[in-house]
Amino acid sequence: MSYKNACTSSTAGFVAATRPALALIPVGRDSPYGHPHAEVVARRREAGTQVLTTGERGTITISTDGEDLKVETFVRQ
Repeated sequence: MSYKNACTSSTAGFVAATRPALALIPVGRDSPYGHPHAEVVARRREAGTQVLTTGERGTITISTDGEDLKVETFVRQ
C-alpha cells in the first residue's frame, strides 16, 4: 500500500465517516514543508469542518463542561 492510498485521518473516506465539526492542526506559521497541505484543509472544509491551525491562531485551548465545547485561540480573527 502506498502512502497516497493509506488510510489516514485526512482521507475523504475517514472525513465522511467521522464528520468532524472541528479539526486542529498543529503547525508552524511558515512551515518549510508546506504544512498543512492545501488538499487536507480543503477536504475538511468541504465536509463542513471548522479548521484551526496553530500557525494562524497560536495556542488553541479546548475545554468542556461535559456538554458544551469551548474553543479559545491566542490570536483572534
